Amino acid sequence: MVQEILKNIDLKVQAELEKISQEKNKAILGLEKNFEKEKQEKREKAKQELEKKAKNEIAEFLQQKRTELKFAVLKEKNKIISQAYQKAVRKISELKDQEFEKWIKSLVPKNVLGKIQAGKRTANVLKFLDLQIENDLKEEGFLVISDELDLDFRVSQVLERLKQEQEPEIIKLLFE
Repeated sequence: MVQEILKNIDLKVQAELEKISQEKNKAILGLEKNFEKEKQEKREKAKQELEKKAKNEIAEFLQQKRTELKFAVLKEKNKIISQAYQKAVRKISELKDQEFEKWIKSLVPKNVLGKIQAGKRTANVLKFLDLQIENDLKEEGFLVISDELDLDFRVSQVLERLKQEQEPEIIKLLFE
């Protein structure tokens, strides 16, 4: 009878150990599943964050390149306009004498007072004015220098003022 009690106890201990082992295996399996699930979630989250970061970097890069392109295009447009104005300065300087004289006279303000500094060709045109005229400018056109005011009618400056006034319209005509 003691033997049987010990045997029954032994069987119950074995059954309990088997039950504990099965519960332990279920718990380990559950932990493994949770671990794998958390690992997958972290992987997905990291992947989404990297994708978002990559998309933002690509968007910033594209925006930067678009801006660089706009500036490059604008620079080329300005270069074209500047070349056109430089060509205009040369063409005015190369006008035939009568055309050049007419153009220079159209620039002379009424009631001009003071002294005039002019390009050599311009000085010849302005001889009709009863003023002191010096032909020491390196470019055609003239400067009116008085006690009150200095006026700049050099060809390059006249065209520069014209360019500034009309540049928006010129850009529209040429590039839109």
